[in-house]
Amino acid sequence: DLTANTSWVLGLLFGDGSIHNNGRVQIACGPDLDVCEKVEAILESKATIYNVRNCWHVEVFSKPMSRSLLALGVHSAKTYTMLMPAIDRTLVNNMVRGAIESDGCIRRHNGSLSIEYDSASCAFANSMSVAIGLMTGQCARVHIRQRPPPRATMYRICYRGVNANKVAEWLY
Repeated sequence: DLTANTSWVLGLLFGDGSIHNNGRVQIACGPDLDVCEKVEAILESKATIYNVRNCWHVEVFSKPMSRSLLALGVHSAKTYTMLMPAIDRTLVNNMVRGAIESDGCIRRHNGSLSIEYDSASCAFANSMSVAIGLMTGQCARVHIRQRPPPRATMYRICYRGVNANKVAEWLY
């Protein structure tokens, strides 16, 4: 069952996670060991935490968890095809926060708040933008970021100023 905390982990998985046929679920947490430790505590499982080239990872082997994630749309080739999962609307903010904390940023830009999220999945970026808009009234256009090959085209959602403040209030 999804809770506020496991919805946040789901967002991390959509951003920087992977799922494998053998039941391995992995999240790359960048330089943030504390994020890996928080995921381990939330999942209440025997997770392995390790570092590869200054990037912390948390990994769990669980076929039941893997099956549950597949039902929510987290699959092994999700990068370009993932969609916003159908979860309880009271948990969407936690899932979106996890996604932004993995593949986005929240910062001050020229003195005002800026929230950005990048995805290689156009459908996910669009569905996330719609979900945020429905929950906050703050709509954002999805911008296409062309990158030179072999890197993927990215789709960016961006909120600035008052719009970002309203989204941040909903996220936190």
